[in-house]
Amino acid sequence: MRRFNICTKKTYKVGEEEKSFWPSLGSLTEFDQTQTNPNGGFALELNMFPEVKFYVFENKPKDQNQNTQNTPMPKTKEEEESMSGSINPDEIPF
Repeated sequence: MRRFNICTKKTYKVGEEEKSFWPSLGSLTEFDQTQTNPNGGFALELNMFPEVKFYVFENKPKDQNQNTQNTPMPKTKEEEESMSGSINPDEIPF
């Protein structure tokens, strides 16, 4: 397992000299391949989302034999409404 710091570079001047500092935004953890996790993987933790851990996976083509439901994205507002049923704006909480 390896850990990486996620930072951004900020620059400032002291007199005529430009200096830099690197505020921390979070961390990235790389997990080794194991018997239970043959592909390894990454976990991303960002300070702005303290209760959330993001998992990063390689973008691989889906296997044709996977048992997944492939629902196409709606192309029009009418298609979207027909896929989700009628929408009552009064029921939207925001």
